[in-house]
Amino acid sequence: MCRSGGVKEEKVVATLKAKGPVVQAMTFSGDGKSLAVGYGDGTIRVWDVKTERETARLAGNPKLVSALAFEPGDRTLLSTGVGRVVCRWDLTTRKLTAMTSLKGAAEPNRLAFGPGLATLTMVDKDGLSVWDTKTGARVSNAKVGWVFAFSADGKWIAAEPSDDKAKPSSIQVWVVGKPADK
Repeated sequence: MCRSGGVKEEKVVATLKAKGPVVQAMTFSGDGKSLAVGYGDGTIRVWDVKTERETARLAGNPKLVSALAFEPGDRTLLSTGVGRVVCRWDLTTRKLTAMTSLKGAAEPNRLAFGPGLATLTMVDKDGLSVWDTKTGARVSNAKVGWVFAFSADGKWIAAEPSDDKAKPSSIQVWVVGKPADK
């Protein structure tokens, strides 16, 4: 049993009342004041957690909300999903400002943005790949399982190997390729 930290189940501090389709992804802003939520119909809503009010609604695509992340400064939101496109949203204007296609990507099963949002990690039928979010170029590729983690500086990635030659329960750590413009 974990005794340090944890979620206290007995006290709900906010309830964001959004009627609609299933939630696909969510992320907190860097300051913790906002929560971005991606829904199954492609809508992305940004909520002020303290006031429980919606502060922005973005008209996304249902295939583009499997992962969300705020850029530093919390004024820009990134979204991506099975459409294999990274979208940048300006939260002050509520407009889509850029789209980057991931060149040659397969349909992802799991997605996560790396530190600094310069990279997107994707697990698909071929393994784990790391993509540059600005150019859409693949910067790393490995045959690994479903679980992975970035180092805080984004230079290393750890994952469980998926090939038969690896020892059970072993973890591999390797250097991530360098994204463009980093």
